[in-house]
Amino acid sequence: MTLMHSVCLLAVAGSACAGARSPTVGTSASNDLLVQAYTFGLDSLASGENAHAQPCLSIDKGRAGSDPPAAVLGVLRKRHAAVLVHSQCSKMFQDLAAVHDTILIAVSLDSVAMNRVSLRTWRSGLWGAGYSCAVRKRENAWILEQCRMEWIS
Repeated sequence: MTLMHSVCLLAVAGSACAGARSPTVGTSASNDLLVQAYTFGLDSLASGENAHAQPCLSIDKGRAGSDPPAAVLGVLRKRHAAVLVHSQCSKMFQDLAAVHDTILIAVSLDSVAMNRVSLRTWRSGLWGAGYSCAVRKRENAWILEQCRMEWIS
């Protein structure tokens, strides 16, 4: 079942909010939460002037990155066919000064027990930002509710 949620992005010059209907994977609550978080990143952070940048998706676990599960990618690639995964683009992000048309969207579920999810974005050589997203549990599902910018560089 698809869950309706509202996501707000607080920008430097103001705020923009958009209602979103995220598809679900149905294989696990954490996979569904990953889909919601990546959908926020793709729709809010890799759009507009960044729409031409190729998105790269990663899961942050501590300081290590990894590829999202295949089930999550299957859902996301229905709307965003060109997404790369961590193993395909991690070498591009090793040189922080290199400029290329790739935007990293990394999600961490490390704090989900405290009702938070973290997103980290980085556009090669241009900018980076960190977001903290509130989540709540409803029945057996986690729902991404609101994301706010915590830092920008």
